[in-house]
Amino acid sequence: MPDEYPTAAAPGPDPAPETERAPETEHDDAAADPAAVFSAFCEAALWPGLGRTTAARLPAAGITRPGNVDVGRLGTVEGVTGPRARRLADSFRAAAGTYAVVELLVAADLPARLARGATDRLGPTAAEALRADPWMLLTATDAEIGQADRFARRRGLHRDDPRRGPAVLTHLLGRAATRAGDTAGPVGAVLQAAAREGVADPRRALDAALDDGRIIAVGDRIALERYAMAEQSIADGIERLVATAEPLREGAPRVRRRPDDDSDEDSDEDSDEDAAEA
Repeated sequence: MPDEYPTAAAPGPDPAPETERAPETEHDDAAADPAAVFSAFCEAALWPGLGRTTAARLPAAGITRPGNVDVGRLGTVEGVTGPRARRLADSFRAAAGTYAVVELLVAADLPARLARGATDRLGPTAAEALRADPWMLLTATDAEIGQADRFARRRGLHRDDPRRGPAVLTHLLGRAATRAGDTAGPVGAVLQAAAREGVADPRRALDAALDDGRIIAVGDRIALERYAMAEQSIADGIERLVATAEPLREGAPRVRRRPDDDSDEDSDEDSDEDAAEA
């Protein structure tokens, strides 16, 4: 049986101590090149209503960063009509939350596509949530553990951060559910996988995840809260269905109708009517 909790590619040791490298601060994301962020945002198809062909034509119209996005410039893009220019300007403003996440991701050299999952799960303030807890990248997107480690290092955090362990456990359970279809995993196997991913105290991390409700214990197995609740809802529905179903009476004949039964009855009725008229 394949391992449902395989070890990801080794993320490697943490960077050298702060005294041996330039310190990273929470303001490092401001160093991301605005043009690079804008390009990544467009290429990842995160701008609602903007296709790849039109995105490739934006630089020719002088649109290479957020400050260039307005109805006037958009209207000069080949193939963009006035009404569409207004729609694109509106949709760009509406995607401001996603754009803010892309700024953080590009600064950490991570794919901009992860921003979609972050805003879907965390809402329009996803960037603020990720600044406060970078490990949420693991629970809100399909990022790998090594990518989340890199993102956290960009925020000045390392693998010994106490929030990393619960996030890794959540990630492992979510990955097993989506890849293997197993919504609950044996406690021992999941804790061993977490240890392989560099979680120093997996049991303590599990206790923290159980306390905040993101993971639920079901006997000797653990599951993500959202999957456990979904399965319970299905089980409750089946129980109600069984409770309200009317059982067949013993010995009662089953009435089976052939597809042509109705047509036969109609023919008989027509014959009776014809005979009466005659």
